[in-house]
Amino acid sequence: MDFTRNTDGYIASFITDVADPSLLLIPAGNWNLEFYFSSSSAGGSPSFYAQFYKYNGTTFTLIASDSATPKGITNGTTIDAYFTTLAVPETVLTVNDRLAIRVYVNTSGRTITLHTQNGHLCEVITTFTNGLTALNGLQAQVQNFQVGTSGTDFSISSSGSTHTFNLPNANVTARGVVSTGTQTFAGHKAFSSISFGATGVPVFFEYSGIPFLTVGAGGTFSIGGGPGAAQNNLAVPNGTFNIGLQTASTIASFDANKNVVSLPTATYPSLTELTYVKGVTGAIQTQLNGKQPINANLTSISALTTSGGPFFVKVFNGNYFLDNEGNYTEVAEQSLSGANFSATGGTLPSGTQSHSYRWSRMGNLVTVRINLQFQTAGTCSGIAIPFASMPDIPQTPQHPSIYNAALEMITYGAGNLANGKGIGTFSVGNGASGIRIKTLGAPNTYEFVVGRASSSYTNGWIHVQYYI
Repeated sequence: MDFTRNTDGYIASFITDVADPSLLLIPAGNWNLEFYFSSSSAGGSPSFYAQFYKYNGTTFTLIASDSATPKGITNGTTIDAYFTTLAVPETVLTVNDRLAIRVYVNTSGRTITLHTQNGHLCEVITTFTNGLTALNGLQAQVQNFQVGTSGTDFSISSSGSTHTFNLPNANVTARGVVSTGTQTFAGHKAFSSISFGATGVPVFFEYSGIPFLTVGAGGTFSIGGGPGAAQNNLAVPNGTFNIGLQTASTIASFDANKNVVSLPTATYPSLTELTYVKGVTGAIQTQLNGKQPINANLTSISALTTSGGPFFVKVFNGNYFLDNEGNYTEVAEQSLSGANFSATGGTLPSGTQSHSYRWSRMGNLVTVRINLQFQTAGTCSGIAIPFASMPDIPQTPQHPSIYNAALEMITYGAGNLANGKGIGTFSVGNGASGIRIKTLGAPNTYEFVVGRASSSYTNGWIHVQYYI
């Protein structure tokens, strides 16, 4: 087809096919380009120039350009051949690179046409060579390779247009390759730590996909440099050592002749039975002798654990009891944040707070002890502490259904409020503590409360038990 343009710039481009030229180097030299142009009218100074690129499938890379010296299109409306030259440097290619030519025109106010059909054959003369001039003395334009086995060593034979690579099969006289057929080798051969001598040669063979090494029926295959201390070890790196005549999953032993044998499970433990002693840290009989007889009074069961059912629980002073309801839990003293405390009938004490609590559980019975200490006294008749302030304690106390409204007390305990940690005459007044419903919902929420006649207080004590 023909290409036309009436403004300065790019008019057409041409690119090689995929995998063309499939070469790794462009030799340096001049490339000669021939194009056919015509102009819409005579006059002016129209011209053209070309640029040469390589393309890797993603990016065009400029190799050469004659934009600095464009060639004039001087024959007006007549279609004529015009020539230009590109100085191409030596350029490295990848085997998948393609080559492209872009043609640009300066129209000088005219319409320029690039003709590529009807006998107007544009062409590019490159610096690529035409082919081999000689290979191993052969000058045929088309030359071939083939494989042979002639001779007693590797050789290349070139004749006519064919080069034959001779690689003979190894035998007693020829140096060559190991074939799939029967072969006899000459010379001493060493395979890692195994040497094959002139007599009693071991035989390698394959059976059912498994390689074997044998010295014949009844023969002995010895590994090592000699008896005694000079004997080498047999190593099977990252593999298995199989003795096919022995019984699987049994203990291996040596008989009187130092042969490996399987110990019969009728007399000796199986591998499964052997696992039963895993973790033993001393002589088993000694440990059994140290166990307390079952008909004696137990003095300690601290090592006993259960996964369900009755539980052994420690109450105090090393004494143990059987609890059929659940585990015994005892949590050490820990700090308590007063961020969500509230006062009843007055103002909550404030300032630096040093609160703590401790709790335990015996079956379904939970015991909680709370100690409160504020820096600045507040005048109130009570302090409320949400269960949520102590998230590790059981949060849902059990209580009769008759208590079903917010602020109703469900149980009472011991407690008091005071303006200090000491009460000299032990006049505690009418202080009390307990648990009440905080809010109704699904589930309800609860809070501990401690109260006393309204006064100025900095300290408080709560001791309450409840069921879950």
